Amino acid sequence: LVATLGYGWQRWENTASYAVDIATGAGELRHIDLPDGSQVALNANSQLQVRYYPRRRESLLGKGEAFFKVASGAARPFTVDSGSYQVRVVGTAFNVRAAPPELVVQVQEGRVEVRSKVATDAPVVAMGPGTALAIDAASGRRRELAVPADTIAEWTSGQIYFKRTPLAEVAAELARYLDQPVEVEGGALQSLPISGLLALQSPERFLQALPSVADVRVQKRSAGGWLISRR
Repeated sequence: LVATLGYGWQRWENTASYAVDIATGAGELRHIDLPDGSQVALNANSQLQVRYYPRRRESLLGKGEAFFKVASGAARPFTVDSGSYQVRVVGTAFNVRAAPPELVVQVQEGRVEVRSKVATDAPVVAMGPGTALAIDAASGRRRELAVPADTIAEWTSGQIYFKRTPLAEVAAELARYLDQPVEVEGGALQSLPISGLLALQSPERFLQALPSVADVRVQKRSAGGWLISRR
């Protein structure tokens, strides 16, 4: 009887009452309402799984970026797994970006804990509002980022504002939304500051307009992708 009860309890604990798998393509954003009032925004080229169990809420960010606004529930913590790291919360708003080689976590509201699932002796990092952390997945090296609170997850509005952002970073963002490589030719050119508003549904238009705001040439490669070089 004890064994039967134990099996029944374990089965109850590990049977999902809610499950959803979500994926987005290039230039596609999705907003999902979860059954407890939590909300998730999924950026372009992303994959997310969400499972709700009686005593825990679990999600897996396979790739890409997601912004979570988690309803409070101390009896049922909410976790986000990505690679070898886990973000754990009770109720808060935060952004997770799986952008190899780094995992980037940004906290807008509340508090989160970031822990390694592999190096169990590694310290758990507690993060509060307005903080951001980048973790190198291979080495485990961590670095704090300076991110203005009002820019966290600004992509959920469908646009990103670059303010004197290095061209290399702009090219990396464009590559994500185009789902094509965007290469910057020359080391010096990579640090060229770029300002402008990127509409996520039309990244190619932003790319083609770069020569009007910077001394660069933009070429489409026959093999696919784009090359940005000095004019």
